[in-house]
Amino acid sequence: MSPVENLRIATRALRANKLRSALTGLGIIIGVAAVVCMVSVGAGAQAEVSEKIRTLGANLLLVLPGARNSGGARLESGTQPTLTEEDAAAIRRELADVQVAAPLLSRSMPLVALNRNWMTLVAGINPDYLVAREWQVKEGRIFTGDEIASGAKVAIVGSVVIDELFDGRAGVGGGPFESANCPSR
Repeated sequence: MSPVENLRIATRALRANKLRSALTGLGIIIGVAAVVCMVSVGAGAQAEVSEKIRTLGANLLLVLPGARNSGGARLESGTQPTLTEEDAAAIRRELADVQVAAPLLSRSMPLVALNRNWMTLVAGINPDYLVAREWQVKEGRIFTGDEIASGAKVAIVGSVVIDELFDGRAGVGGGPFESANCPSR
């Protein structure tokens, strides 16, 4: 049989069984759409996971201070503050492949603004920490070297704190933080 004759036979069969042909076509369309959707969702999930891993810092090396002993039990790593800012500077200075050395001192603390409070992680950092984590400041600015040296009471606040304490309005330029009872460094 010739290809033209095969095409005529197929067309006659499709016309003779219109409902079966429509349902078969609908099944093919739904099947292709489902495969396209699943591939898209999988690619989106993979991109999201890759972005999360990247922002966690796939190329980070964490150096944690020692652990404190309490009543014969050894507590978690980092409970004995044995590292200093000079240690971070020495790591950056002595190791050629280190791009930034970002010391971090953190603890959970309540933040209070007007009549609201929110328990969150408060971290003492320097600008290198933002570089190491690849974080950008959306509004406002990074603190200056003079502010770090003088121990000025300045803060970079995350979006969750802004939502919980300030109804989503960024407190750029002081505002409620000027009167907050923040512990010194």
